[in-house]
Amino acid sequence: MKKVKVELVGLFPTLVSACVCCEEYMEACNINLLAEQLKDLPPDVLDAQNRAIEIYARLMRDYGDRIDLVAVGWMSLRGLWLSLRHRLGNEFSIVINGRKVIRGDSNYEAIKEAIEEELREIREG
Repeated sequence: MKKVKVELVGLFPTLVSACVCCEEYMEACNINLLAEQLKDLPPDVLDAQNRAIEIYARLMRDYGDRIDLVAVGWMSLRGLWLSLRHRLGNEFSIVINGRKVIRGDSNYEAIKEAIEEELREIREG
């Protein structure tokens, strides 16, 4: 069965990790690399990232292998293309099958409704 492509488009910070030796050293020195990286991010970026994580988890739970779920950063070529094509602006957005756009702050039911509509179209041919 064909899957519905769901792209979560936003500014998702790239987090850096350390090698095992360095992580052990940082742990011994009470340095939390993740917390250090996240502390300087603006609240709206953290809110969008947390919302994307929440949506990702719920969609995987509700749809599993019926959707192709991808996080797309604005700074990637795909993110730039989607932003220009759909005039996304600087808000977290969800693009479904490259056609439908839902704002990231929409309620979860609106996201599910759009995905269900795409799944119906696939079933009906």
